[in-house]
Amino acid sequence: MSTWTSAILGAAGLGIVTALQPCPLVNNVAAVSWLSQWADETCPTVKGVICYVLGRIFGFGTVAVILSHGLLSAALAADMLQQSVFRLTGPVLIIAGMMAAGLLPFPFRHRSSPGLGVNPGLTCTGAFLLGVILSLSFCPPSAALFFGALIPLVLDRGMPLLLPAVYAISSAIPVVAAALFLNSGIRLAGDSIWNINTVKVWVPRITGVILILTGIIISLQRIYN
Repeated sequence: MSTWTSAILGAAGLGIVTALQPCPLVNNVAAVSWLSQWADETCPTVKGVICYVLGRIFGFGTVAVILSHGLLSAALAADMLQQSVFRLTGPVLIIAGMMAAGLLPFPFRHRSSPGLGVNPGLTCTGAFLLGVILSLSFCPPSAALFFGALIPLVLDRGMPLLLPAVYAISSAIPVVAAALFLNSGIRLAGDSIWNINTVKVWVPRITGVILILTGIIISLQRIYN
């Protein structure tokens, strides 16, 4: 097995292990909820999933490039991100949930939005930013895997862009699969049982509630951890 292949497989394995940790699983719930907003249309959901993954690649890749160039130590970077970004994740998800539920104005409305006040559209910008924020929201288990296992692999193999990208994609597999599955299931339910307008009204509201609850849980974890 070549050095490149073993490194890529190692990064993919670390990403999958990270996705199964309790703390990232909470983030995954928020991501799936956000990406499932436009349940009646496949195209916006697929675009949102792609932009979300690109956001994760950007977040992980930026940290890896900074560390590989010696601009910051891994220990200091891990501490800074856990103290700053992870602290902000809960409030950010609460605000995003309020936007999804129509309690706050939505700054990234999709152009094809039907205009319902409670139906914020899914956009690439919002999904990308969510991917960046959640990728940098390191809790102790994910920080240990990223800074303690992936970064040494990146430095040893000299792949500051490829390996973080593989890690980002593999760690997002549960979110991608769940979002697309829910999209197909909800669209089928909307076609066979509900009026599609009912789906458009209630899915964003449910999404908002899930995001708000997830934000509260993460905030409480941060306070009492």
